[in-house]
Amino acid sequence: MPAPLAEPPRGRALSRGLFVCATLSLVLLALSEYSHHEAAKGSSKVTERLEIQRTLQAITGSLVDAESSQRGFVLTGDERYLAPYRNAIDTAVRSMNICRNHYLNDAAGQGLYVPLARAAAARMSELDVSLRLRQRGNGEAATDVIRTDVGLEKMQAVRDGVDRLLAYEDQRLQAITRDWERTASWARLGIAFATVFVLLSFGLFLRHSERMAQESERQRRAIQRERDELDVRIAERTAELIRLASHLQSAREDERARLSRELHDELGAIFTAAKFDLAAATGRLKGADEKALARLRSLKELLEHGVALKRRIIEDLRPSTLTSLGFVPALTGYAEQQRQRLGGELALDIEPTVSVDESSGLALYRVAQEAFTNIYKYANASHVRLSLRSIEGEVQLVVEDDGIGFDTALLAETAGHGLAGMKYRLMSLGGRLKVESAPRRGTRVAACLPARTNPEVAPTALRP
Repeated sequence: MPAPLAEPPRGRALSRGLFVCATLSLVLLALSEYSHHEAAKGSSKVTERLEIQRTLQAITGSLVDAESSQRGFVLTGDERYLAPYRNAIDTAVRSMNICRNHYLNDAAGQGLYVPLARAAAARMSELDVSLRLRQRGNGEAATDVIRTDVGLEKMQAVRDGVDRLLAYEDQRLQAITRDWERTASWARLGIAFATVFVLLSFGLFLRHSERMAQESERQRRAIQRERDELDVRIAERTAELIRLASHLQSAREDERARLSRELHDELGAIFTAAKFDLAAATGRLKGADEKALARLRSLKELLEHGVALKRRIIEDLRPSTLTSLGFVPALTGYAEQQRQRLGGELALDIEPTVSVDESSGLALYRVAQEAFTNIYKYANASHVRLSLRSIEGEVQLVVEDDGIGFDTALLAETAGHGLAGMKYRLMSLGGRLKVESAPRRGTRVAACLPARTNPEVAPTALRP
């Protein structure tokens, strides 16, 4: 028989597939997180650039507001213009400080911011001069300062500085946008590549799994075929064993029947002739020596013992009651003999209406003999029960005892050979034998045979 095929390593393949899928999933997650991080970073930079642009625009607007308030105060002397002026100057100073801090680490931005800071400082200084002159009561001098082109030039310088920084910030925004778009494009490409790779890997994994499933199914079918062939062979060997056991039992019973006939015929003739000769000798020696007569009487007793021994041997080989009276009377007679042997500790439950054919009756009778032989040899039982019943189309013979019992796994080492022979004999007749036992819990032997449609008819003469 070929050796069973090895099971494909589906577990390892599945583990590898899961590892690949998990790795690719982690790669996709990493790409997604990286894209999100870069997007957040770009968004923060864009927000920062837009904020600095608003701050730069706030410088120009604050200086314009300060100039308006300063001119209103210079022209009217109304101090209500001072509060808006100071607020505008403070706003311009805060905006300049924000821009200064923003461009501290930016060399290019610092180069554009310094001229703006100088122009803004000059413009605020020029506004402050006109304001102080008016506060001191020198309104004409303050008005003359306003009418000069100095303020216009300085304000234009501030606007130019702001415009240059705004253009610089626009360039930076464009660069950030390009970097952001490039990062997003690479992230999209990476995710698309990883997705395609995942799909390809999953497809390959499914294909590999399908191949493994087909290979596993092929091997399963091959193993199943081998098992079926083995089952067929086992069934054939079992049938051969049953036929062999049945043949051996039949041959054994035939041999017993032959021996029984020969003993019955030959020994019967010998013992009968000896008894006739002994009777003739006794008649002739009447009145003779008493010692000779005693010897003849002793010889007669020996002949009687020999006849009894012949009958017992014949009954053991082939019970005459079984062939002459039938199975149930034979089993009842045998059970009564065992009751006397056990001293009355035998309970009988035999249905007199049970009908079996000759072969089944002989098999059940031998089971009873084997069971009682084992009881005498091994059981050390104090109570035994024998029952014979017809149940649901079957004839059931049960022999139970309360002896020491045994482990049924060790049946072959104790009394198992005789019972094994009985088992195969019953199987050849379509029946079964079941032995139940356990240490110190007694033994139960149950034999079942199907009821025959042609029940036995008690013969009138001794048959082999």
